[in-house]
Amino acid sequence: AQLHTHGTPINWTAYYNRTTTQHIPLPTYAFQRQSYWLKALPSGPTRRAWGHPVLGEPMTVAGTDDVLFSGRLSLGAFPWLARHLVLGTPVLPAAALVELALHAGRHNGAAVVADLDVRAPLVLPEQGEVELQLRFAVPSGDSGDSADSGGRGFSLYARLAAPDVPDVPEVPWTLHAEGSFLTEAGTEVPGSEVTGASAEARLSGELLAEAGLYGLHPELLDAVLPAPQVAGEGSVTVPVRWRGIRLHASGATAVQARTTPTGDRSWALRLTGTDGTPVASVESVEFSEVPAERFAPVADSTGRDALFHLAWQPAELPATAGQVAWAVLDPEAPGTDRFADVSSVARAVAAGTEVDAVLLPWPTAPAASAEAVHSAAGRALDLVKAWLDDERLGDTPLVVATSGALAVHDREDVTDLAGAAVRGLLRSAQSEHPDRIVLVDTDTAPLGLQGQLAPLVRSGEPEAAVRGGGVLVPRLRRATGNSGATVWDRAGTVLVTGGTGTLGAEFSRHLVTEHGVTRLLLVSRSGEKADGAEELTDELRSLGAHVTVAACDVADRDALAALLTTIPAEHPLTGVVHTAGVLDNGLLPTLTPDRLTDVLRAKADAAWHLHELTREHELTAFVLFSATVGVLGGPGQANYAAANAFLDGLATHRRAQGLAATSVAWGVWQSGGINAGPTEKDLGRLARDGFRPIEPREGRALFDRATADGRAALVAVPLGLAALRAKDHVPAALGELAGTAGRRARSTTATADSPTAGLAEQLATLGESEREQLLLTLVQSEVAAVLARTDPEGISPERAFQELGFDSLTAVELRNRLGAATGLALPPSLVFDHPTPAALTALLTERLAPQAPDTRQTFLVQLDLLEGLLVNLGDDTPDHADVTARLRALLSRLEDGGAVDGGPIADDAADVLADASVDEIFSFIDNELGRP
Repeated sequence: AQLHTHGTPINWTAYYNRTTTQHIPLPTYAFQRQSYWLKALPSGPTRRAWGHPVLGEPMTVAGTDDVLFSGRLSLGAFPWLARHLVLGTPVLPAAALVELALHAGRHNGAAVVADLDVRAPLVLPEQGEVELQLRFAVPSGDSGDSADSGGRGFSLYARLAAPDVPDVPEVPWTLHAEGSFLTEAGTEVPGSEVTGASAEARLSGELLAEAGLYGLHPELLDAVLPAPQVAGEGSVTVPVRWRGIRLHASGATAVQARTTPTGDRSWALRLTGTDGTPVASVESVEFSEVPAERFAPVADSTGRDALFHLAWQPAELPATAGQVAWAVLDPEAPGTDRFADVSSVARAVAAGTEVDAVLLPWPTAPAASAEAVHSAAGRALDLVKAWLDDERLGDTPLVVATSGALAVHDREDVTDLAGAAVRGLLRSAQSEHPDRIVLVDTDTAPLGLQGQLAPLVRSGEPEAAVRGGGVLVPRLRRATGNSGATVWDRAGTVLVTGGTGTLGAEFSRHLVTEHGVTRLLLVSRSGEKADGAEELTDELRSLGAHVTVAACDVADRDALAALLTTIPAEHPLTGVVHTAGVLDNGLLPTLTPDRLTDVLRAKADAAWHLHELTREHELTAFVLFSATVGVLGGPGQANYAAANAFLDGLATHRRAQGLAATSVAWGVWQSGGINAGPTEKDLGRLARDGFRPIEPREGRALFDRATADGRAALVAVPLGLAALRAKDHVPAALGELAGTAGRRARSTTATADSPTAGLAEQLATLGESEREQLLLTLVQSEVAAVLARTDPEGISPERAFQELGFDSLTAVELRNRLGAATGLALPPSLVFDHPTPAALTALLTERLAPQAPDTRQTFLVQLDLLEGLLVNLGDDTPDHADVTARLRALLSRLEDGGAVDGGPIADDAADVLADASVDEIFSFIDNELGRP
């Protein structure tokens, strides 16, 4: 090592060849790095010698005595801001607005922020920057001594920084906070003589190095604010009115705070350092309800950060998965480990047959057709319902292996379109029942791949593909760059299904105004009788388009064929936009064959007929409106997921045949569309999951980017990455975007560092009442998380879940969260069978109660240990005769009056031997049984 540090080249391979050193595998967890170097201030035009992380050097506004500070904020430059989420959206905390005001006041001779009112939440974009301007103003006519006595005001504005995209206008400035300053310190709020609550906060990690750059780091002030009361439906309670803010010392890294109520929703704060030195004080901070829509995520009208594609990359699987005992669910496959149906597998498991995983080779449809899709999806629905309903299979994953149902490489064909629909249905089932189903698509016969699939089953990856012997997993990635604009033939006819609906109308206008399309055939079941059809037709004609509105069920092949013959030869069909569809949401147990058929007809059957009947037309565009549920899954939409996964597969199939096709898997539209307008509860749940609704302007930009991208299948969904990162578990497909592992390892036993292991250890140390209280707190916390409430302790144990606002989807979410926290396999009907937090707590207490130690098993294990030692005791050793005699005496004692199975000697022995060393075992024999 000394030679190496002085520059001498060392042949390390040769050196270590002379030693017993061996290569060891790297740890499976990520390396934890911590930098000990001071970080430079974030780059930007305003960060120069002034020193503040956000605000740059002030300048005087021409013609006035006002002073202007400017700066920029982004989640990239200030990662700690990503932790401040409201309804899943990153928002600048009010404490940061306070700090900015204090900074401006300090550098203009104003010691006290007399008042600060938050006028609008400052929502931060996932990508890009926010521009800030803070204006320090002196009222006109105020000068000299009068200015020194107070009266100075300030206002803080912000706007989204203009993107480097042509023809995108700048966003207007928005007032977010305003107030006034005092130069005199004035009278402070009463201190320790007033009874109040106490709190403590401490900076950690990289924030420690930043503390000296702020007057008071916003993280510290935000952390000690009191918890507000719960807001009403559709509102969020936040601190909006601040009075008498004073900073006594700068650069604190830890504070102790005392909060004193001054009203129903207001408190006084007094912050000190750990040594009692005053740091800051606030005479009053008042909380108020703000409408939830004010926290809507920042929309990027260019769509540049909301278009993705599914990339397949080599899987990082465990190097050793251990032995996996497989069973095969296939009535036609020979062998002793083959089972004809779900019930036969369940009976075998219940009888003690070792089954770690079940492989289901899914039969490939003989030919592509609408009938084949319905048949395959119906069989999949029946099978998965039977599998999930059988509690005997709760710990056994089902591995469904299709072949040719998806494409992982460019120009790869999807040869089993019915299998694509099956995979979509099962992705929704995975969302409702995590860790119960694994999806695999293979390029060879799945039987015989069990050894290769064993690491996949153990990894926790929900979906994979086997290609050329390698295992690939899907990850969503940003779609960057365009391959050229889609040509919309201005002289040709474009057919729009669902043409009189919300999305059909939206994109009909867009095709006319932005792409110059002059002939539209708008198709819907109601045709001209549809609501708004006449107004839409008049509008499009006023824009110069020739419009025909036709009543036709596109799922009826004959009716569609007849409609296509009405298109004039001089204006042939050159484009198709398929927006039509219906919803019939419901959790898997409630889905029926009819509900599956109705949804498939509107989406899948119509798309297939359009494909077949236009195959010979020279189309320049064939655009299918799919949905993210077909790609990422989603509870309560198995039928819709099946239909949309079929659309994605069909687009890929057409591209492989050299035909035009683009399938766009849309997220939820703000304007409703097929979702008929999401409720506030729906939007809140989506925001917490990391999905925000698509606004019309953004949707139009995404449409243009998708149709020009060149890929067959894309995903158009604005993601809230901060909300994703805040989740306990991120879907595997989103893990790369969120910067997390995105999956849970599947194991039959909890690891030492897993949450479930920690819970089990904690419960084992508690008495019965303490265990019940701990689990009640867990239930209340998870209920609050599902309902987006900030007061888990305020959730009454005896109040029914239905009264708390639970529906079928939130019930599934609670079941899944509790299952992940406890490691228990909980039934889908959990909330309905145990309708209150108290009842649910009682169930968890019963299921998680520590089991009494099995003394017989413990004793036998210790005997195994002793036997292992005696094997190496040779006949010619001096101790052989002594040990033999002592063991004979032990056996004689037990035969005369002891009983290994439950007797006093066995119980005592088990207690002593449980943690005994070898020497202690022999000492026990000496003391308890004596020598012969």
